[in-house]
Amino acid sequence: MSNNEGVQMVNGVPVDTRKAERILAWLIRKEAENVRTKVRSDVQMIADIQKRIEEEEKQCY
Repeated sequence: MSNNEGVQMVNGVPVDTRKAERILAWLIRKEAENVRTKVRSDVQMIADIQKRIEEEEKQCY
């Protein structure tokens, strides 16, 4: 179920697909950079991902 606003229902939860795609692209770039440099640990990467998702969520409200 999608509409013209870029929101799609996933398991009963509305998801802004544009924001999801933006987060995914950021994540792929960040992970590729970290694979080359090994600067951040898995725990640090998880924290970065959580922070980015929270930032995107705050922009919604």
